[in-house]
Amino acid sequence: GKTAIPEGFCQAVVTNEITGFENSVLAALDTAGLKKLIEQSNSPEIINYLQASFKSLPNDTIIFIDDFENILGDKPYDFIKIFEPFFENGGPRLVIACSESKYPKLLETNPDFLQRFELIRLKESDIKETHAIITSLAPSFEKEYAIKINSSSLKIMVEQPKKTSSEKKYPLA
Repeated sequence: GKTAIPEGFCQAVVTNEITGFENSVLAALDTAGLKKLIEQSNSPEIINYLQASFKSLPNDTIIFIDDFENILGDKPYDFIKIFEPFFENGGPRLVIACSESKYPKLLETNPDFLQRFELIRLKESDIKETHAIITSLAPSFEKEYAIKINSSSLKIMVEQPKKTSSEKKYPLA
Protein backbone atom coordinates (compact mmCIF):
# COMPACT_ATOMS: atom_id res chain seq x y z
CA GLY A 1 0.00 0.00 0.00
CA LYS A 2 1.02 3.58 0.61
CA THR A 3 3.98 2.68 2.83
CA ALA A 4 5.30 0.14 0.34
CA ILE A 5 5.92 2.82 -2.30
CA PRO A 6 8.61 4.79 -0.42
CA GLU A 7 10.01 1.59 1.06
CA GLY A 8 10.30 0.11 -2.43
CA PHE A 9 11.84 3.34 -3.70
CA CYS A 10 14.45 3.31 -0.91
CA GLN A 11 15.22 -0.35 -1.57
CA ALA A 12 15.62 0.36 -5.29
CA VAL A 13 18.00 3.26 -4.53
CA VAL A 14 20.09 1.13 -2.15
CA THR A 15 20.35 -1.71 -4.69
CA ASN A 16 21.13 0.74 -7.53
CA GLU A 17 17.99 -0.21 -9.47
CA ILE A 18 17.21 3.53 -9.55
CA THR A 19 20.06 5.90 -10.26
CA GLY A 20 20.48 9.58 -9.56
CA PHE A 21 19.88 9.31 -5.84
CA GLU A 22 23.21 7.77 -4.80
CA ASN A 23 24.12 10.80 -2.66
CA SER A 24 20.64 11.39 -1.28
CA VAL A 25 19.73 11.06 2.36
CA LEU A 26 16.53 9.03 2.70
CA ALA A 27 14.77 9.21 6.05
CA ALA A 28 11.41 8.75 7.74
CA LEU A 29 10.03 11.03 10.43
CA ASP A 30 8.41 9.60 13.51
CA THR A 31 4.75 10.64 13.28
CA ALA A 32 4.13 10.45 17.06
CA GLY A 33 7.17 12.57 17.88
CA LEU A 34 6.31 15.07 15.17
CA LYS A 35 2.73 15.33 16.43
CA LYS A 36 3.96 16.04 19.94
CA LEU A 37 6.14 18.90 18.68
CA ILE A 38 3.43 20.30 16.42
CA GLU A 39 0.85 20.23 19.22
CA GLN A 40 3.13 22.69 21.01
CA SER A 41 3.22 24.88 17.90
CA ASN A 42 1.29 27.69 19.59
CA SER A 43 4.84 28.45 20.55
CA PRO A 44 6.83 30.26 17.84
CA GLU A 45 9.95 28.59 19.24
CA ILE A 46 8.67 25.15 18.22
CA ILE A 47 7.87 26.27 14.68
CA ASN A 48 11.27 27.97 14.45
CA TYR A 49 12.94 24.81 15.80
CA LEU A 50 11.23 22.60 13.18
CA GLN A 51 11.99 25.05 10.37
CA ALA A 52 15.65 25.32 11.41
CA SER A 53 15.90 21.52 11.65
CA PHE A 54 14.40 21.07 8.19
CA LYS A 55 16.54 23.88 6.70
CA SER A 56 19.68 22.23 8.04
CA LEU A 57 19.03 19.12 5.95
CA PRO A 58 21.13 18.65 2.81
CA ASN A 59 19.27 19.63 -0.35
CA ASP A 60 19.33 16.05 -1.62
CA THR A 61 17.37 14.80 1.40
CA ILE A 62 14.04 13.03 0.92
CA ILE A 63 11.89 12.80 4.05
CA PHE A 64 8.91 10.44 4.25
CA ILE A 65 6.09 10.89 6.76
CA ASP A 66 3.76 7.90 6.93
CA ASP A 67 0.25 8.15 8.34
CA PHE A 68 0.40 11.94 8.09
CA GLU A 69 -3.24 12.13 9.17
CA ASN A 70 -2.15 11.05 12.66
CA ILE A 71 -0.56 14.41 13.34
CA LEU A 72 -3.89 16.16 12.87
CA GLY A 73 -5.18 17.55 16.12
CA ASP A 74 -8.37 19.33 17.07
CA LYS A 75 -7.16 22.55 15.49
CA PRO A 76 -5.73 23.16 12.03
CA TYR A 77 -1.99 23.68 11.86
CA ASP A 78 -0.10 25.92 9.49
CA PHE A 79 1.72 23.08 7.77
CA ILE A 80 3.01 25.43 5.07
CA LYS A 81 4.91 27.43 7.68
CA ILE A 82 6.16 24.34 9.52
CA PHE A 83 7.37 22.58 6.37
CA GLU A 84 8.41 25.73 4.47
CA PRO A 85 12.00 24.54 3.81
CA PHE A 86 10.63 21.65 1.72
CA PHE A 87 8.83 24.05 -0.60
CA GLU A 88 11.88 26.13 -1.49
CA ASN A 89 13.41 25.39 -4.89
CA GLY A 90 16.35 23.06 -4.59
CA GLY A 91 15.64 22.24 -0.95
CA PRO A 92 14.96 18.89 0.66
CA ARG A 93 11.91 16.97 -0.55
CA LEU A 94 8.94 15.78 1.46
CA VAL A 95 6.73 12.75 0.78
CA ILE A 96 3.64 12.23 2.90
CA ALA A 97 1.23 9.31 3.04
CA CYS A 98 -2.31 9.59 4.32
CA SER A 99 -5.18 7.11 4.47
CA GLU A 100 -7.90 7.83 1.96
CA SER A 101 -10.56 8.00 4.68
CA LYS A 102 -8.68 10.78 6.51
CA TYR A 103 -7.58 12.72 3.43
CA PRO A 104 -10.77 14.89 3.21
CA LYS A 105 -10.20 16.27 6.73
CA LEU A 106 -6.59 17.07 5.92
CA LEU A 107 -7.68 18.73 2.67
CA GLU A 108 -10.40 20.72 4.44
CA THR A 109 -8.06 22.08 7.11
CA ASN A 110 -4.95 22.58 4.96
CA PRO A 111 -5.87 22.99 1.27
CA ASP A 112 -2.92 25.28 0.46
CA PHE A 113 -0.51 22.78 1.97
CA LEU A 114 -1.84 19.83 -0.05
CA GLN A 115 -1.79 21.81 -3.30
CA ARG A 116 1.99 21.54 -3.13
CA PHE A 117 1.87 17.76 -3.52
CA GLU A 118 0.91 15.42 -6.30
CA LEU A 119 -1.90 13.13 -5.18
CA ILE A 120 -1.45 9.45 -5.90
CA ARG A 121 -4.41 7.22 -5.09
CA LEU A 122 -3.83 3.53 -4.53
CA LYS A 123 -6.48 0.92 -5.09
CA GLU A 124 -6.73 -1.31 -2.06
CA SER A 125 -5.95 -4.90 -2.80
CA ASP A 126 -8.61 -7.54 -2.19
CA ILE A 127 -7.97 -10.75 -0.24
CA LYS A 128 -6.83 -12.69 -3.32
CA GLU A 129 -4.40 -9.95 -4.42
CA THR A 130 -3.10 -9.49 -0.88
CA HIS A 131 -2.47 -13.23 -0.55
CA ALA A 132 -0.53 -13.18 -3.84
CA ILE A 133 1.55 -10.20 -2.67
CA ILE A 134 2.40 -11.80 0.68
CA THR A 135 3.14 -15.15 -0.94
CA SER A 136 5.57 -13.47 -3.35
CA LEU A 137 7.29 -11.64 -0.46
CA ALA A 138 7.57 -14.67 1.83
CA PRO A 139 10.80 -16.08 0.30
CA SER A 140 12.58 -12.74 0.84
CA PHE A 141 11.48 -12.62 4.49
CA GLU A 142 12.48 -16.24 4.99
CA LYS A 143 15.92 -15.55 3.60
CA GLU A 144 16.41 -12.23 5.43
CA TYR A 145 15.30 -13.50 8.84
CA ALA A 146 16.30 -17.17 8.51
CA ILE A 147 12.74 -18.33 9.16
CA LYS A 148 10.19 -20.59 7.48
CA ILE A 149 6.67 -19.27 6.80
CA ASN A 150 4.07 -21.92 6.05
CA SER A 151 1.13 -21.34 3.73
CA SER A 152 -1.46 -21.52 6.54
CA SER A 153 0.32 -18.62 8.28
CA LEU A 154 0.11 -16.58 5.09
CA LYS A 155 -3.62 -17.22 4.91
CA ILE A 156 -4.08 -16.07 8.53
CA MET A 157 -2.00 -12.93 7.85
CA VAL A 158 -4.40 -11.99 5.06
CA GLU A 159 -7.68 -12.85 6.78
CA GLN A 160 -7.02 -11.76 10.40
CA PRO A 161 -6.98 -7.97 9.90
CA LYS A 162 -10.47 -8.09 8.40
CA LYS A 163 -11.71 -9.86 11.54
CA THR A 164 -10.04 -7.56 14.06
CA SER A 165 -10.29 -4.05 12.61
CA SER A 166 -12.84 -2.13 10.62
CA GLU A 167 -10.30 0.59 9.63
CA LYS A 168 -7.36 -1.53 8.45
CA LYS A 169 -8.39 -3.90 5.73
CA TYR A 170 -5.45 -6.00 4.58
CA PRO A 171 -1.73 -6.12 5.32
CA LEU A 172 0.33 -3.98 2.95
CA ALA A 173 -2.76 -1.93 2.10
